[in-house]
Amino acid sequence: MDHGLVVALVAAFVFFSVASPFFLSTRNFLIIGQSVSVIGILAAALTIGLIAGVLDLSVGSTIGVVSVVAALLAEAGASVVVVVGAAVSVGLAVGGLNTFLIVKLGIDSIIATLATASVFFGTGLILAQGKTIYAADEYLGSFVSARPLGIPTPVILLALTYVAGYVLLAKAKLGWHIYATGGNRSAADRSGIPTKRILAFVLLLSALAATVGGLILAGRTLSGSGLYGRFLNIDALTAVLLGGIGLSGGRGKIEQTLVGVLFIGILANGLTLLNTPSFYQAVVRGFAFLLAIMLDAHRRRSMER
Repeated sequence: MDHGLVVALVAAFVFFSVASPFFLSTRNFLIIGQSVSVIGILAAALTIGLIAGVLDLSVGSTIGVVSVVAALLAEAGASVVVVVGAAVSVGLAVGGLNTFLIVKLGIDSIIATLATASVFFGTGLILAQGKTIYAADEYLGSFVSARPLGIPTPVILLALTYVAGYVLLAKAKLGWHIYATGGNRSAADRSGIPTKRILAFVLLLSALAATVGGLILAGRTLSGSGLYGRFLNIDALTAVLLGGIGLSGGRGKIEQTLVGVLFIGILANGLTLLNTPSFYQAVVRGFAFLLAIMLDAHRRRSMER
C-alpha cells in the first residue's frame, strides 16, 4: 500500500471537513460513493487487467455506445430485459474484438484499444446522430435510483465489485494465474498456465465493467450519448496508478485502487462544495493524472535499482 496516498486521502478528508460545513455528513458520503461508482468499477477492472499485463483504453468509449444502445431501445419501448441483454451483448462484442486483436493477433493492448476506442466512440455518435438520446426506462431508472437499506444501488455495486475483486486476486487460483501472466508471461506459459485464456478473461471483464458503467449512467440520466464516458477512462486510470498499480504488470492489490478512487472522489466533491469552477477542477484532475504517471515511473526506477 502506498502510505503517501493514504496520508493524502486523510489530509484531503480533514481539509474539506473544516473548509465546508456540508462535507462531513452521511448524505454527502453517499453522494461521493455515487459519483465514483462508475469510475470505481472501471478502475477495478483496469487493475485486474494491468496486473495481467494489459491496459484497456476503450472502456470510456464502450460506456458511451452502451448508453446509446440502451437509450435507443428504451425509446423504442423495449423491455428492460431486452435493454440489458443488448447492452451486455455490446459489451461482449467489444471484449471479443479487443481479445482478437490483442490475444490472437498479438497487437499491443495500448495500441489495439486506442484504435478500438476511436471506433466505439464514433459508433456511439453515429447511432445517436451526434445527439443525446432521452428515453425514460422506468425499470432501469428505478433500479439505479433505488436505495436498499438507504444505500444507493450504484454504491452497493461498487462495494460488491471490490469484494469480488479482492476474493479473485487474493483467494482464488485464477488470481495467482493473473499475477503470473502479468509478471512473466513466457514463464507462465512454460509452467502450464493458460495465459491466452487469462488475457481473454480480463479483457472481457473490462468490457463488462464498462457495460455496467454505461447502464448506470443511462439509468441515472435516463439518456444515452456517445460522449458519456469520454474521460472516465482517464479518471479510472488515474485512480489505479495513484493506488500503486504499475503499468509493467504482475503486481498490485485491488484495495490500493479503492484508496485511489476514494481520493479522487473526495477531491472532486470537496472542490465542488467549495464552488470551484469546473475548468479549474479539470486542471486539478489533469495534474492528478500527471502525478500518477510520475509516481509509477518513480516506482519502476526504484524496482530496477
